[in-house]
Amino acid sequence: MFGLNSASAATRRKQLRANAVKPQSADASDIPKIAHDNPVPLPPFWGSRVVKDIPLVQIYPYINENALFRGQWGYKQGKQTPEEFEKSTEENARPVFKELKRRAMEEGFLTPKVVYGYFPVQSSGNDLIVYHTEEFQGCTCHPGGPGRCSRRGTPRERLRFTLPAPGRSKASVYFRFLPLS
Repeated sequence: MFGLNSASAATRRKQLRANAVKPQSADASDIPKIAHDNPVPLPPFWGSRVVKDIPLVQIYPYINENALFRGQWGYKQGKQTPEEFEKSTEENARPVFKELKRRAMEEGFLTPKVVYGYFPVQSSGNDLIVYHTEEFQGCTCHPGGPGRCSRRGTPRERLRFTLPAPGRSKASVYFRFLPLS
C-alpha cells in the first residue's frame, strides 16, 4: 500500500508540474531587471576576525533541542505516542541537558568562538571567485563610479566556488569554509 501511495503522489506531482503556468522569458514574468549601478558598500575591515569570550547564556537559546536530543543523542520516539514522547523528553532528556548547561558554565569546558569576515569577491559565470585581501587593504570607492574600488596591485585569486547551474542540477547551493591561514 505504501508503494501505491508513493507512486500516486509522484504521478500527481508530475501532473501538477506539467500543468503549471510558466513564463516564456524573464520579461514575460514581470521580474524587474537587476540594476548594475548599485553602490557597493565597503566593509569595516578585510579578512577574518575571531570573537572570543562569548557568554554561554547567549548561546543556549540558539541550540535546537530536537536536533540535539534526536540527532546527536539518538533519543527517539519509537512506539510512544507524541504525548508520551514529550513527557519522556521532559522527564529524561531535558534534565540531563539542563545539568550539562550548568556544568559547562561552572567548569568552563565549553568555549564558544565565532569566526567571521569580509572578502572581495567577483562572479564569473557560475563561479564565485574569492580574492586575497592584501590588495584591497585601505580600499576606497571612486566618487565617480559606485562600486568601483581603487586597489593596490592585481587581485590574487584565493579560491573559487562553482555553483550549480540554475535548472541543470537538483543540488542546492553549498558553502565552503574559507581557510584562515
